[in-house]
Amino acid sequence: MEKKYCCTNTECTKEEKEVFVKVLNQESVMDDKNVAQMFCPRCKSRLTLCEDEHETAC
Repeated sequence: MEKKYCCTNTECTKEEKEVFVKVLNQESVMDDKNVAQMFCPRCKSRLTLCEDEHETAC
């Protein structure tokens, strides 16, 4: 199972027209509490764990 992290900054999605999604394979993540904070390469906002499938459709 994959873990998907999304940019939730509305300004970023207005400019790029799609949500930035970072996908990590399950074997890359030991547990959710020990994951380094990741940032969007476009707007430098924090990436958060995607909750809805529509967020990752892009």
